[in-house]
Amino acid sequence: MGRDNELRRRRVEVNAQIRQAAQAGDPDRGAVMIGQTAGLIDRIEPAADLVRQISRDAEAILRERLPGLLA
Repeated sequence: MGRDNELRRRRVEVNAQIRQAAQAGDPDRGAVMIGQTAGLIDRIEPAADLVRQISRDAEAILRERLPGLLA
């Protein structure tokens, strides 16, 4: 299927190459550990602001839906 066995045999060499690329800031040769949604990030906010917004959103959802669930 793939080249898993070759990668296993060369893991020391490959790990060194990935480490060097990361230190050099080379995303083409290094491992970039991000998810598919990383492209959706358009700003950086303090964590406290995010927690407040999540709490507001959760409260609004509960206020909207809870009466129907209790009826």
